[in-house]
Amino acid sequence: MCTILRLTPWMLAATLVLTACPSQADPFRVDHILQREAFGSVRLSPDGRKILFERQGPYESADRFDLGFFGGWTTSEVWVADRTASTPPRPLLAAAESRGVVLGDFSPSGRRLVVHRLQHDRWETGVVELATGVVAWLGLGAEPPVKGQTVIWRSDQELLLTARSDGDLPYEIGGIARAVRETDRRRQVSALGGVGITVWGAGRLADKEGYGAPLRTWRIDLANAERTLLAEGQTLDMALSDDGRWLAMLDRGAPAPATEPLRSLEPPERRRLRLQDLATGEWWEACGGCEVASGLLGWSRDGKLLVWERETTLASTNGRLLVLDPARKAVAPLSLGDLEPEVGATRDAGFQTVRAVWRGADVVALARQPGASRADWYRVGEGEPINLTASLPGAPGGIEAVQDDGFIVGAEGAFWSISVGGARRLAGPEGVSAVATTTLWTSPRLRLNAPEQKLWVLGRAPDGSVWRFDRDHPAEVIAATVAADVRAAGADLLVSRRVEHDGEVLDLQTLEGRRSLARINGFLVNVEFGEPLPVTTLSAQAAYRTSWLIAPPGGLRPGTPVILLAYPGASTHRPDSRGDSSAMANAQLLAGFGYAVLLPALPGTGPDGPASHLTERVLATLDAALEQYPDLDGNRVGYIGHSFGGYAGLVLATETDRIRSFVVLSSSANLAAAWGAFAGFARANQEFGLYVRRSAGWSEQGQGAMGGPPWNLSETYVRNSPFFSARSITAPVLLVHGDLDFVPLTEAESVFTALWRQNKDVQLVTYWGEHHLFSSPGVIRDLWNRIDGWFASTLGPSPARLTVPPSSELPIGGPTPP
Repeated sequence: MCTILRLTPWMLAATLVLTACPSQADPFRVDHILQREAFGSVRLSPDGRKILFERQGPYESADRFDLGFFGGWTTSEVWVADRTASTPPRPLLAAAESRGVVLGDFSPSGRRLVVHRLQHDRWETGVVELATGVVAWLGLGAEPPVKGQTVIWRSDQELLLTARSDGDLPYEIGGIARAVRETDRRRQVSALGGVGITVWGAGRLADKEGYGAPLRTWRIDLANAERTLLAEGQTLDMALSDDGRWLAMLDRGAPAPATEPLRSLEPPERRRLRLQDLATGEWWEACGGCEVASGLLGWSRDGKLLVWERETTLASTNGRLLVLDPARKAVAPLSLGDLEPEVGATRDAGFQTVRAVWRGADVVALARQPGASRADWYRVGEGEPINLTASLPGAPGGIEAVQDDGFIVGAEGAFWSISVGGARRLAGPEGVSAVATTTLWTSPRLRLNAPEQKLWVLGRAPDGSVWRFDRDHPAEVIAATVAADVRAAGADLLVSRRVEHDGEVLDLQTLEGRRSLARINGFLVNVEFGEPLPVTTLSAQAAYRTSWLIAPPGGLRPGTPVILLAYPGASTHRPDSRGDSSAMANAQLLAGFGYAVLLPALPGTGPDGPASHLTERVLATLDAALEQYPDLDGNRVGYIGHSFGGYAGLVLATETDRIRSFVVLSSSANLAAAWGAFAGFARANQEFGLYVRRSAGWSEQGQGAMGGPPWNLSETYVRNSPFFSARSITAPVLLVHGDLDFVPLTEAESVFTALWRQNKDVQLVTYWGEHHLFSSPGVIRDLWNRIDGWFASTLGPSPARLTVPPSSELPIGGPTPP
């Protein structure tokens, strides 16, 4: 039987009538996010017979929630499947040792496998015998390979491994938890009469050493259970020569000069190179421990190392390619002539790395002529550089496979075999693109500058089929259709993750067909999701004309309110209706509350700053949606945004009164104040380095794109900072922030104070112990209860709602327990 609910929402003049009727399926709720499982990394054994994959348990079953993304690893188990057997996958390890385990790399023969486990405060590395599933834990926890290789198999019997010397969690995993612990410790020291202190310096008072934890690199003999200490210091990356004799180590050096800010993906310290002869233990600091760019440590077959030596200015293209010969202690530069190397500059990094690889005894590098828009692959070394890809119809991509006498690249929807003799198109379907694997656990250097030595590549055709393109044989189809999320790929098999109505499926696909390895989140079969509907804005740029409207479950009804969920630079692709597990601004949760959720397609920051033209673009999309879907109520429009999307909301709040209610999560409001503020989690844990350099980089060159510091561009900062226009805000605003966020909590506090000073409707909710993405299940439940109540109070109930909304009173009061 239907229930008639009569509510009098705050700020609404009339009483609205809501009819809530039972449905065969539930709308998407926050509990569904907290119950979701996940697939992690996938590994294929060297012979291609074994498929190993990580399966993470329900999110809220994690051991702890102060590790950010890595908390899910405490629930992870490793499973193994045989591609030739019909038996289902099985756990790799015994039940007593299976929880909290994630995958590392196979030994050369595939007999053994490195694994790591995360359990409470302990991070440890082990070696599994694949045939028996017996694991030997090493008592050391290898550093995560997010900056470089930290575990290398020298043989089936010998490992090289870099680990913290203090036994604490690696800072990438436990850095935020350590910051909280250090804050509490220092406060306690002061409370007892001691000195709790951190000291930062600049100019002549700048720190001469980096802030990273002390690390040790070990040589581990598995057969004899012996370990030898190879090095102490701050090793970030290692690369082993093919013959196993020479080990190149890239160490963290002194902090880089502070004359320029850092973007979010740029290293804050210099990189110092040294090499060790593992046969004798002798060290060689080539070119005096020169500054070497991370991302390029390439060994040739005959034991020569290719690196990019950067000049002290750290300008992205200033430097030179060097070939180091440790056997002869020789250093030879490779001339690029007047070419400029391709450095992979992005919004988040002015310099990723130089792209260069060995091709037999030759070196090929990706570079461009001065002023040219296109980069090509050049053979460099003796004499003038030779352009090997000049004849391609378009700019080449990265090298997909390399051989002694050539390599394979993609360009203009085809694959090309490149050699000194010229370029040859590999036969096969047109319009193909390289099959990229979702790699969750590997060194950036290996992704960028370590193509496999092979004769083939895999490409995806426009119809979704995947083909193997071989240099010496006709193309062959591997699978008719493959999900976009490919987790692992071999010569004749793929492992991919796809979304089904009843959850997620991990598939093995071979020439013989498709076989499902595992299914998770089957409970979602009983959930009714909102359907994405296209919204066309003809006045927008061609690339941003299609936006999306998520209709409530059961479809739109007359008078359905609209919630705008915006993010500058947002994709125009059709959103996956079941793939959104975000705990922050989640469109499907809002649709489950009965709102239509409009996702405007917005370009990123333009030359006039992030606030310029933002409001007109958003309102043009809103007008298009109201015209194309008449059931929408244009008088009841709300807004929710997270991070840069929250900033966009504050800009809108100062420039239009058409949006009646705002929820702003983890957002900047004053770009000048954010420019110089420390991250909440970095104040007490100096391993993060001088994080303010990244804040300045975000404001000057990242999403903020101000182009310089505030004292040079004060009017530009004010014009693009909604804090300075707070007098124009008329709609009620809910501000939500975590105290450990890298976006300073003072940003939300300043907006709250500005609106409080004007006696305007505003509420500030601070979640203690949370950072930019909230983790605690109790916090996530409380957050969405507040968001639901906020919109119910400020916009009123929706006729499309399938469940009873919360109280129409504004959400106030203390914390809600999980």
